[in-house]
Amino acid sequence: MDNILDLSALDTQRVFIVGEINGNHSALMRLLYQQRFGYNDTLITTGNFFNIDVRDSLDTTVFLRNAVSCYSVLGEQETKLIQYLDDPEKEKEIRDKFKNKLSDFCLEFIYSCPLVIKYRDYFIMNAGVDPSKSLEDQDPSVFYSIGEYDKDSRFYQYPNPEKTSWYNTPYLVNGKHVKICFSRIYLDNIEVPAGYNLGRNPQINSGLRCLVIDRTQGAPSIITSM
Repeated sequence: MDNILDLSALDTQRVFIVGEINGNHSALMRLLYQQRFGYNDTLITTGNFFNIDVRDSLDTTVFLRNAVSCYSVLGEQETKLIQYLDDPEKEKEIRDKFKNKLSDFCLEFIYSCPLVIKYRDYFIMNAGVDPSKSLEDQDPSVFYSIGEYDKDSRFYQYPNPEKTSWYNTPYLVNGKHVKICFSRIYLDNIEVPAGYNLGRNPQINSGLRCLVIDRTQGAPSIITSM
């Protein structure tokens, strides 16, 4: 698969994998401040850092574009933005909404986002994977659009679509169980058989969920911003 960015060789102290920012720039800044994010650290978002209905999305995008060692995958919201910009009528609507401040500078970062980021045995994406297929055989749109339940998804019918959700199936790459980090849906449990769910509860103004991988620690830690 071509659209995968491998960051496994990064020389970094900590990797912060943050889910569902949705344009909430202040929440992201609070999280990084609370955790004393520094130059020796790396930030990776699971996509949906931009939201076409939130003006602060520009601040979030500019930060990710400018800051040292910040990366993101392409999420459902960024994909929707790109599709809107291909439609002259919707493009005008979007640019008016952001008062024509949606610059090429911001768009360059969004267009450059891969579908998947790999860091060691962590695979970061917006929505998830079809566990019955290898990474190379996935429909690219799966990574930002797979449904929560198999019966609601056109991608996944394995092994029992009436009872099993895709994230309850461990995912294998080259015969090894890897950890999928995703966020487009919300689950009470952050740790699931496939990896880690970093989604936010859409019913309440919940904090950001973040997985912190510290090279000096054995196991990653899970934090939620206040």
